Amino acid sequence: MAHAEDSKIPLPKVSGFLMPIYKWTNAPEGDDASADKGYSLKDAALYFSHDYKKVHVFVDLAFRSQTTTTASGEPNNSFGFAKYSSQAFVNYKFTDSLEVTFGQFDTLLGFESNDGKDRFFIEGGLASNQALNTTETGAMLGYTLGDFKIQLVNANQNNETAGYQNKASESIVFLTYTKDWFHASSGFLTYKEPTTNKSFNIIEGVAGVDLGKLKVDVEFDSKKDPTQHIHSQFYSLFSTYQLFDKFTLGLREEYAHNASSKKSQVQHTLGFQYDESEVLSLKASYTFNHSAKDMQKTGRTNTQTVLAGLVYKF
Repeated sequence: MAHAEDSKIPLPKVSGFLMPIYKWTNAPEGDDASADKGYSLKDAALYFSHDYKKVHVFVDLAFRSQTTTTASGEPNNSFGFAKYSSQAFVNYKFTDSLEVTFGQFDTLLGFESNDGKDRFFIEGGLASNQALNTTETGAMLGYTLGDFKIQLVNANQNNETAGYQNKASESIVFLTYTKDWFHASSGFLTYKEPTTNKSFNIIEGVAGVDLGKLKVDVEFDSKKDPTQHIHSQFYSLFSTYQLFDKFTLGLREEYAHNASSKKSQVQHTLGFQYDESEVLSLKASYTFNHSAKDMQKTGRTNTQTVLAGLVYKF
């Protein structure tokens, strides 16, 4: 016989989103920007959440178009399911100030969100794609004191873009400050690279203001990778302005030094968003990327990318 208390346990909540898009670019084959050309499901997810007393459980099953034919022969209209930035974690609150999270969760670093529904621009920027993890698998301790919050993470790495998957356990120290219309954060990630026994480090700082219709954020990331003998820096500015009740204009300005295989990159992105309703948003963006001489000094490239799509939340 079930106990009376068991019958009061709430049912899990289910939600999610879809983001189908169309992409045009003049980037040559093999360039990062050339991926996902044409029509694709850029991003989507199914969310399952459950709350009971001091416990919060969250499962995020991300999926999107698998746009290249795999070695196993899967066609390019298959979905990569739960392969990209998925989450599954348990959070327990000891008090209103002290909490612990255990499982796989989004990384703390980076201004732009993993999920397309929470990101203004359809595609993430240079730092998101070339420097930062997407998720961490491990444990996170968080403590809030007034306007400050400190989070400590020890985890494996789970990242499908930056090229340093699961090499060693890493540690993150992350501090945030939020007060009225201003917010700022600073993070430090480090681990010992096992083949060289040298430290891999990322240092990040973000600051921003929310002035109602106008929002502006700046981000700096410094990545030191001993395996590639590269010290990369990323400078980003994000701004959005609500022109009308449902229409928002966005601008992202970026500069990257020694990032990826490029010696330097300057990237400009202009974005548009029209919120048709609380659940449906139409999006578009134009990106111009200028890449200076690469490490092999073989020349310069200018690429343009146009994206259009929608986000539906349920």
